[in-house]
Amino acid sequence: VLATLEGNELYRDFMDKLASANVDQYIDLPMIAVMGDTSSGKSSLLSAIAEIELPSSDKLTTRCPIMLQMKSSSRRTATVSVTWKDPPADKSESERLFTPKSVDEASWDELTGHIAAAQEHIVTMSGKEVARDVVIVKLSSPRCEDLTLIDLPGIVRSTGKGESETLAQDMQGLIDVYLMSGRCVILAVHPAKVDFHNSQLMA
Repeated sequence: VLATLEGNELYRDFMDKLASANVDQYIDLPMIAVMGDTSSGKSSLLSAIAEIELPSSDKLTTRCPIMLQMKSSSRRTATVSVTWKDPPADKSESERLFTPKSVDEASWDELTGHIAAAQEHIVTMSGKEVARDVVIVKLSSPRCEDLTLIDLPGIVRSTGKGESETLAQDMQGLIDVYLMSGRCVILAVHPAKVDFHNSQLMA
């Protein structure tokens, strides 16, 4: 496949393959990470860019990163898979396995459910409220940009009923992994109705 690609497209495809193979645990890979406070509009922005419906009503959507690997193509297709950054040691390889889910134009409405299922699988298998493990969504569409974006959990300041007291700290720890990467470009999302002085991201 690589032989048919040229220029920036070849470079980006190579970077996506390295990211999927967890090479970023050894070296910093170039990436664009989308950050913002909880309910800042990150999911809406990404949904508009990728022209897909990201899960937004379930708390699981804030628990692990989603990598959107977008590519311009004549056909609209998508595949959802999971890449483990911290494979749970108490689970066998077969238990950790998330069978990739694919959709096409006829089954496009199923994509959001597949993304939510991948997130739930990560949280259930890891036993964590916040996980570094990544949901990979490969998208092809005539209206897609040739772009890879990582949607990170929203920044939280306090915890709710039934949530761990360390949730906010765990969220920040995950975000700091990307903030400290010298090759990570941060796309900061800030709602227009909130003064930027009150934004945790701007702090």
